[in-house]
Amino acid sequence: MNPTALIMWLSALIIVTSATSYFFYKVLVTPHGKTESEDQPTPPVKSFDVS
Repeated sequence: MNPTALIMWLSALIIVTSATSYFFYKVLVTPHGKTESEDQPTPPVKSFDVS
C-alpha cells in the first residue's frame, strides 16, 4: 500500500469514527424532549348513547 492510500484510508477512518462517536454521545446526553401530545392535555371524550 503506498503512503498516499494509507493516509487517505486513515483520514477517512478517523473522520467516520469521530463523527459516529460524536453523534452517539450526543444521543446519550441529550434529554428527552416532550412531544406535542404530552404538552397539551387531551380533552375528555364525549360519548353519546344513540340507542
